[in-house]
Amino acid sequence: MPTVYLKYPVLGLRGLSGKVSSILKSDNQRPTGLRWKKYATRYKFNFWETRCNGITIDVAPFDGLVFVLERTKIQKLLEVEMLCLKDPEFTEIVQLWPFIEQQPPGLSILEQDPIPQLWTKSV
Repeated sequence: MPTVYLKYPVLGLRGLSGKVSSILKSDNQRPTGLRWKKYATRYKFNFWETRCNGITIDVAPFDGLVFVLERTKIQKLLEVEMLCLKDPEFTEIVQLWPFIEQQPPGLSILEQDPIPQLWTKSV
């Protein structure tokens, strides 16, 4: 199953991991159809995943993200605007931290929204 990896910064941003957890837990209470599951906790940081239209969405912390935040661009994922790395920034980061591309194998930039929508807005 294809996977979209979403990372949130944790280094120097006290309390952000708890906020992400609160948002995902409260999303489980709403009738969105998404059910977030916490699949791991390392140190005090939670790792979450859900499935939507044949795609797994994985939300996890990344301590190196703080150093690249100013190099991100806006990209839509399921019609929600998010910060996203583009080339050449992604290539530069992989050169700095080669382990990123190895875990998970086949990691690449998000060119367009990979999650197919099963609904459309009718006029």
